[in-house]
Amino acid sequence: MEALDLLEKLNRETGISFSLTEDELENPNIISRLQQLLSSVHGHNDRDFFFQQFLLGQLSAEEITSGRLKFHIEKTTNRALFLIAFKSPFDDMSLSVLSSLETGNDILVEMDQHHIVLIRQCRGPLGEEDLYKSAASIVDALSTEAMQAVRISYDRMVTEFEQLVLSYKHAEVALHLGVTFKNGKQIHSYHDLGLEKLLYRISTEDAKEYLEENLPSFDFSTLDNEMRSTIKVLFNNQLNIAETAKELFIHRNTLIYRLDKFQKMTGLDLRNFDDAIICKVAMILAEYTK
Repeated sequence: MEALDLLEKLNRETGISFSLTEDELENPNIISRLQQLLSSVHGHNDRDFFFQQFLLGQLSAEEITSGRLKFHIEKTTNRALFLIAFKSPFDDMSLSVLSSLETGNDILVEMDQHHIVLIRQCRGPLGEEDLYKSAASIVDALSTEAMQAVRISYDRMVTEFEQLVLSYKHAEVALHLGVTFKNGKQIHSYHDLGLEKLLYRISTEDAKEYLEENLPSFDFSTLDNEMRSTIKVLFNNQLNIAETAKELFIHRNTLIYRLDKFQKMTGLDLRNFDDAIICKVAMILAEYTK
């Protein structure tokens, strides 16, 4: 948990406004002291604080075991973690809506003013489709009942309690990459971000070099929505011209005209597999370097 998040939580818990200098915000010793202070405010039996520290990877194996036993948490069972990001600070109504969605043994963890983790205990194994439906129901409930705009990310279901730490990290990555590369979507699965996860690991300098080598005089931000939609649907249909035209509700010749226009702009013929790959990678990197 970053220093600013700790300060916000201390303010909410105590009603006292704390402040630090810019240098102190980056000081590990200061952050450690803030965590100790927050722990004292919460008391030693606060399950919410235990889960915060656990998910952030700030507890030792012994502390995890001790907390799990203290709060009567099963070590092995089916669980799925959902990270919910609120556009504006969540309120009591949001918590009430999420509580109403609980299935009996679910756990809500307030990470900061904009993020809540829902750990759902599942009766049986859940696949990708089931997890997506659960995420969609959360988004829909918060939108209609709490009037809150949210994004939600998740990882695959786990069986061991300690695996939730990695699930949380994956959900954080999925949320960040989803916002960066899939701006229009509200639901992001870590395992649905294959190429994005790979390209995110390269440096900004390497990304810019790739763009300069392959598209030296083109800026993807100049593409209009019609062309972007055309490219997206073409990729989703594995470069199949007939299926793409059908899904876009346009004549085949109209689609050919758009592809020819894009080729004149970029030198890339999206009907060619190699050029399509260059375009796909370049579009992702262009978003990454913005």
